[in-house]
Amino acid sequence: MYPVADSTTMDSTLLKIGAQKMQTPLQITVRHMTHSAALDARIRELLDKLERIHDRIIGCRVVVDGPSGHPENGGVFAVRMALTIPGGIVNAVSARQKHGDAYTAVATAFASAKRQLTDLTHFRTHYMAAEKRGASELPGSWE
Repeated sequence: MYPVADSTTMDSTLLKIGAQKMQTPLQITVRHMTHSAALDARIRELLDKLERIHDRIIGCRVVVDGPSGHPENGGVFAVRMALTIPGGIVNAVSARQKHGDAYTAVATAFASAKRQLTDLTHFRTHYMAAEKRGASELPGSWE
């Protein structure tokens, strides 16, 4: 399980909890809706799955936006997340569509992050293999 940082503890202190992989606590922010332990649990579960794809995730911030109450946005949930990995940040969003609930929006954002991490891992694997072979053209090269 990942500890959750609230808005008052958003420092980057290293955690030393069992087999904790992330160096900073999972940060979940919920706006325009009631915070739910079940939603937190689902986010943690999906994050565990992402760590199986990319085992070097340093931190994760998730923002869940509920319906804002504007008539033109009725029933719209959106999720933004940022995964910190060595060398950069992976940003994923669930587009502002009419998701049936927050869980669907969370799943959409995590699916986007999964695609990005899979592509990144695939690229890195092929890049390193080409580098070992001494290939003159590395994957993704524009030259």
